[in-house]
Amino acid sequence: YTHDAQCLTYDGPDTNYTGKEICFAYNEDTVTIWDVTDKLSPVIISKTSYEGVAYTHQGWITDDMRYILVDDELDEVDGGLNRTHTYVFDVSNLANPVQKPTFIHADDSIDHNLYVWGSIHKRGWGGNAAMGSSAPDLKYAYLSNYAAGLRVLDVTDIETGMNEVG
Repeated sequence: YTHDAQCLTYDGPDTNYTGKEICFAYNEDTVTIWDVTDKLSPVIISKTSYEGVAYTHQGWITDDMRYILVDDELDEVDGGLNRTHTYVFDVSNLANPVQKPTFIHADDSIDHNLYVWGSIHKRGWGGNAAMGSSAPDLKYAYLSNYAAGLRVLDVTDIETGMNEVG
């Protein structure tokens, strides 16, 4: 079961898939990456579970297409975590995603959806008109939570750590 997915024309660091239609699917207990270029024969590139998994709900790729940020909707409930967690994966090799350190928020709330502004919006992918220069700053991820409202993370340097800025 795929709860949510982000599909795009890929132009990230894994040159094996440049120009292909790639979907990042959030499937209850895995992040599954698909090549859906051939609609009659989609191919699973990778299927990755992770430490802390309870219900892989949704995620979004960063502007440089190197990382995905993931919301697990039930880890704070079923997983026994006492604060909101945002999971991070390095997907620079689509066949081998690597879980990076998790961002742990200051509050205790169930996370729901998150989005990172970037190329997808500037180009008008996903059925929306291109935003061009009016798109919000590319360095932020916007996260919605059930009880904690909107949170904003600076994703400028994921390798050394994200910071909550709003």
